[in-house]
Amino acid sequence: MMECCPAFTREDAIWAFSFMIGAIYSWQLIDHRYDRMIGAKSSQTMDRVNADIVEFCCSGIHAMAALRTPRA
Repeated sequence: MMECCPAFTREDAIWAFSFMIGAIYSWQLIDHRYDRMIGAKSSQTMDRVNADIVEFCCSGIHAMAALRTPRA
């Protein structure tokens, strides 16, 4: 991660990793807590959810990196 985000400190990378793992863990909860909110007729496929969570995590890490990058 730090190679892709050279403005990151070690601490930044650890926090970004923690946020990413938290999002993935929350999505994978076995108790299906989100099913009640979404409803039984969810149109999400496993492939779409996977693509969304990857995009979400990558975009968040890129946003953090942008905040740490010095502006000219």
